[in-house]
Amino acid sequence: KTFVVYFVGSKTPYNTLTGVIDGNTVYGVTEEFSRHLRSGYMGQLRMNPVFAEFGLKDLLPLKLDIPDEGCTRSNNTQYCFEAGEIRVNEQLVLTCMHTLMAREHNRIAVELSKINPHWDDETLYQEA
Repeated sequence: KTFVVYFVGSKTPYNTLTGVIDGNTVYGVTEEFSRHLRSGYMGQLRMNPVFAEFGLKDLLPLKLDIPDEGCTRSNNTQYCFEAGEIRVNEQLVLTCMHTLMAREHNRIAVELSKINPHWDDETLYQEA
């Protein structure tokens, strides 16, 4: 059999340079989910301080509302992490990157609050 394939558009990928950072992996794609990820305090994202007593840094929050969505659990007492996108639990490297980006957001928010103590939660969150 012979198949005819028609190409529509350019064969060359279209790419442009931009200064815009796609923060969906950190902040989510909807305003509602973005609010869900926020702590509501000092412009920070929710985090899980489970190992703070050992002097270790915070982890991403646990996914408690729909625990099996985008998550493979061996039993009902284990939970996966929650971040701006569902793929956060697919690979350890993705989980690490999401964790680092959330920690960096919170670090910047804390520093901005020191420089600008008059800023509210929303301003700190948006600027961080």
